[in-house]
Amino acid sequence: RDLRMLILRRRSVDLDDLIDKAKKIYRDGDPASPRPYGGVAAETVFVASPAHTATFPSGARVRFDHCQNIDDWEKYQGQEYSIIVFEELTQFLEKQYLEVKSRLRSSSPGLPRKVRATTNPGGRGAEWVFRRWRFWLDPEAEIPGRAPRYTAEGKPLPPAAPGEVLWIRRGS
Repeated sequence: RDLRMLILRRRSVDLDDLIDKAKKIYRDGDPASPRPYGGVAAETVFVASPAHTATFPSGARVRFDHCQNIDDWEKYQGQEYSIIVFEELTQFLEKQYLEVKSRLRSSSPGLPRKVRATTNPGGRGAEWVFRRWRFWLDPEAEIPGRAPRYTAEGKPLPPAAPGEVLWIRRGS
């Protein structure tokens, strides 16, 4: 009931398909799909104003929104979300990502907190995304004090394994 989730696209017009798919999954279901499923929560209410929001019978809410303008992250000040999803991360500015991500919190003990992102190669933010996750993406990146990783064929691998958690200190 305390779950608050934020799903973001860079532009508001890019939300339509995402919201339609959410309605199909959560409210309607799809018996004609290759893997038929019924609606997860047929009583889910979708409201389009002032922000696109889905409210579940449990009280959990999913907000579908955007950061089209550079400072649109400011509208999330003072809010808390336990799950934040950036759809097409490379379309966002690094500042938008960092500012919105700072709203990842919950006053409900034990509620998981997660940031997730989808992306494709390219996009205006590809450089900052690659730089931020270089240890999982770049076979030429180095972590001081750590031996390089290689495939069985001897090809270099990024220094961090998929799913590995690294703590990286920035600055001094």
